[in-house]
Amino acid sequence: MTNGHSKRRVPTRSGVRRRGDDYQDSVALEIIVDWLEHTDRYQWMQVEADDRGALDDIVALDTRNVLHVWQVKYAAHPDTPADAYTWDVLLAQSEGRRGRVTQSLIQKWAYSLEHLWTDYSEINACLISNRSAAPEIRSVMSSEGLVEFDAIAESAAHRLTFQLGGESQARIFFSQFHFHLNQPNLDELQEGVRTRFRRLGGTDEGWWNLKEEVSSWVNFKDAPSPGGFFTLQDIKEAAYWHKLEPLPQEFVLPRDYVLPSHTFHTNLISQILELRQGCLVLTASPGSGKSTYASYLYRRLQRQGIPAVRHHYFLSLGELSSILRLEHARAAESLMADLERFHAQALGETVSHNPSPNDLGMWIEACGAYYAAQNTALVVIIDGLDHVWREHRQIEELQALLKFLLPAAPGVVVLLVTQPLDESLLPPFVLRATPQ
Repeated sequence: MTNGHSKRRVPTRSGVRRRGDDYQDSVALEIIVDWLEHTDRYQWMQVEADDRGALDDIVALDTRNVLHVWQVKYAAHPDTPADAYTWDVLLAQSEGRRGRVTQSLIQKWAYSLEHLWTDYSEINACLISNRSAAPEIRSVMSSEGLVEFDAIAESAAHRLTFQLGGESQARIFFSQFHFHLNQPNLDELQEGVRTRFRRLGGTDEGWWNLKEEVSSWVNFKDAPSPGGFFTLQDIKEAAYWHKLEPLPQEFVLPRDYVLPSHTFHTNLISQILELRQGCLVLTASPGSGKSTYASYLYRRLQRQGIPAVRHHYFLSLGELSSILRLEHARAAESLMADLERFHAQALGETVSHNPSPNDLGMWIEACGAYYAAQNTALVVIIDGLDHVWREHRQIEELQALLKFLLPAAPGVVVLLVTQPLDESLLPPFVLRATPQ
């Protein structure tokens, strides 16, 4: 029974330990979500990396080959002044086994950081805690979390110098080690990270599985790979990120292939290069080699350094994926898979979201903006529009795909290749976008 008054829940000793583990996992999840948001940030990560000394909670190597190490400390009562970090707390030593004096927190971090310098030329090390800093520390700390050694009180500076083996070593440590204190408490941190995950299109099922996987990676040395290293792909798999699947697009070109007209081909490429934004429609009679030419054109564009992607609605009679390639969602996903593979830099942070075929328009627009800034354009070739009509006897699937592409965004040229069709079978916006 309750007396009607809310009570502050006081954790048990086991509760403090378990919440401390949850806090460390949540900090790791925050960094993982940051990686999902900025896909080019890191090369790999580790959690509970035993070979990193006392800086082992979370480790990551970024794409500039800078090693990042985070040591996480949780406080059950961070708002209690007596629980704040003081120099006494950071420099505390005790008598261990056989009368040996144990290392202080500062010593553990400094010696571990010194050891890491043997393998890495640049390191970003920090302490992350919901615990606050006492005035004697807060007053000498910069907004970036670096302690100004010259501002430390003489008595504390003397102890630091003694424990770290000299003033020079102490100064080096405090110039490299960041103190990120007074961070959000566990519940606030968890909610904030989960909200960011959802904004990326993550599902509840994906969130809970990612949490379980992170816990597993903490508990087992060789999970998910030897040494406990994990990549962005491991994270996406754990988070149930949708994996874009391409469709085969290789249209066989005969070795003796001859252009139907060199003049036509040269003029078309010139028109594409000059257009920079818009839609072109290439029509020809059945059996005239439209798809063969579309494949040839794609390869020529690639060789000339012109960014391009393509989708063939038809490749061959015996192809197993022939029905799938007529569906607008699979066609969109295939185009997105090729954009992710060949034009990731142009996509930028667009790829941070859990991908869906409905995002094709946004992806194309992002690529267009990127290439327009480089004074060129992305060419999107859609070949065989007539096959969609013949197979489905309706234009809804065709319309659904073209709505992602048209009207063409700045920096995007769409080339539609088809047999002559009754204009009523094509979406009206294609006709308006087609040069006369």
